[in-house]
Amino acid sequence: LGLGLGLGFGRAASAAGPRPKGAAELDLEYYLQALSMQNRPNMDGYVAYPPPRRVDEAFARDLLRVVDAAAAAAVPSPEGPFVAARDAELKRLTAEVRRRSRLGDAFSYDALSNEYVLDAHLLARYRALTAALPDLNDRARFSDRVSQDLVARYASRELQPASFSLEREGMRGALARTRRFLDAMKALSIFESYEIKGGGGCLDCTDAELADDWDEDALPVSLQISVRRPVALASMVALSDKNSRFHPDVVAGPLVSFMKGLGLAARAEEYAMDSQYRPNVNEYRPDELLVEVQVEPRHK
Repeated sequence: LGLGLGLGFGRAASAAGPRPKGAAELDLEYYLQALSMQNRPNMDGYVAYPPPRRVDEAFARDLLRVVDAAAAAAVPSPEGPFVAARDAELKRLTAEVRRRSRLGDAFSYDALSNEYVLDAHLLARYRALTAALPDLNDRARFSDRVSQDLVARYASRELQPASFSLEREGMRGALARTRRFLDAMKALSIFESYEIKGGGGCLDCTDAELADDWDEDALPVSLQISVRRPVALASMVALSDKNSRFHPDVVAGPLVSFMKGLGLAARAEEYAMDSQYRPNVNEYRPDELLVEVQVEPRHK
C-alpha cells in the first residue's frame, strides 16, 4: 500500500513568534491534547480536536491482540526489546498526560472505547515495531498477516471470501460483497461513515453504477472510497513523518485483502485529508482517509 499523508500539526504562526514546530515535535503534544481533551495554558493556539468517537471496546481489544500476535511471530525475542520499547512509550505518554492535564490519576489507558486512547496504543506498538523490523519485507509480511487476521474478524461467516465465486456472481456480486464488508467495518465503529466514488463520476455510487464501470477494455477499474474519521488516522500521520509507510492500517489493508479473497487483483493508495479548508497549513487536521483502489479480475 502506498501512503500519501500530508503533515502539519502545529501552532498558528505569527510574524514575531517562534517558528511553528514540525509534526515530529508535536505528535506527543497532539496526543496529550486529544487524550485529555483539555486546552492547557502551555498548549494555547493548537488546533482544537473533536471529542473522541466511541469505539467498540471488544473490537479495540481484539485489534491490539491481532497486532501483538503478529509481532510475537515476526519479532525475534518479542518479550525483549520490542515489548520494553512498546511499554516505555505508553508509560511516557501516561506520565505526560497525568502531569499536564487535570485528569490526574483518573486518566486510564484502559479506556479503549476512546478512539484517541486506542490510537495511542497503536502508535506505541508501531513505533516499537519500526525499530524491531528494519527490513521492509519483514514489515510487509507483518502487515499482510494483520490485514488477513482483521478480515477474519470483520466479516461474518456468510461474508467471508471463501464463500464467494467471482465466476458465478460476477463483478456486481463482488462489489455488493465489498460494500457489505465496509458496512461491517462501520458497524464495529472502525470509521464514522464512508462513500464510494466510481470511475464514471458517480458519488456514493450504487453497486449497479459501479458495475457499469466494469469495461473489459479499460482495466483496472478505479474506486475511490472516502472514509470519515477512521481509527488510527492520527497515528498514521504521526508515523509518516519518519518517511515510513509502516503504520497501523485498519481500513485499506483489510479491504485489499478481502477483495483479493474474492478473486480480484487489488492494490490501494491512501491519502489523509482535511475536509475543511484551512489557509494556514500549520492548522492541518486530517479527519478523512481517501483510499484509491485499482481492481481487476486476478486472471487478467
